[in-house]
Amino acid sequence: MTDALSKILLLFDIDGTLIHAGGAGSWAMTAAFAKTFGVPQAFRGVEFAGGTDSQIVDTALRHHHVNISDGERRFKSEYYRLLSAKLPQSHGRILPGVSTLLQHLSGDPRFSLALATGNYRESAYLKLSHFGLQEYFPVGGFAEDGHSRVEILRAAQIAARNVYNLGEFSSLFIADTVQDVEAARQCPCPIVAVATGKCSLDHLQGLTPHALPSLDVPSLPDWLAAVAAGGEPQP
Repeated sequence: MTDALSKILLLFDIDGTLIHAGGAGSWAMTAAFAKTFGVPQAFRGVEFAGGTDSQIVDTALRHHHVNISDGERRFKSEYYRLLSAKLPQSHGRILPGVSTLLQHLSGDPRFSLALATGNYRESAYLKLSHFGLQEYFPVGGFAEDGHSRVEILRAAQIAARNVYNLGEFSSLFIADTVQDVEAARQCPCPIVAVATGKCSLDHLQGLTPHALPSLDVPSLPDWLAAVAAGGEPQP
């Protein structure tokens, strides 16, 4: 790809930021775990929002004293199969402003787009493909790249730098949970938090100065560029 100086790398979370999958992911993961390891409702009481797939699965394995041995491959294969079948039935949706924003950003030479998601790579693209958004994200960081959000963010930056052949660049993370905000702080990477997941706008505004009710905001690309540059603009 074309070399670019001073690019802005926008790193997007998926669930609660770009889309709501209508519960398809948690349902498919629960059903796949039951079929692979014989443990029904293995994730009861486990919070999916803000976690990574690897963290969530490891928590269930430890809690139920499951020896994964060679079961990880079978579990993932079953999970992807069930997720693919469940997505069309789950009444999910693209979140407000997302389609328009991605169309604008993809045509704006200031920006490069990547994922930084707790999903496994294949489940990430299954979700995005279902909603027709996969074309915007040729690269990213995924659950396979680390157990923590910090590791995933850093992996996404490295992968995007290589894929886009970036010279100097700044990064901005766009996500929706408290865990995302904390990961961005540790990375460190500035973050725009959107209240389209389970966290309220008031809660997010208490954690970061850059919090929005949704991505359905006029002139958002210019505002994102200003935030990435270290400004304190008003959306």
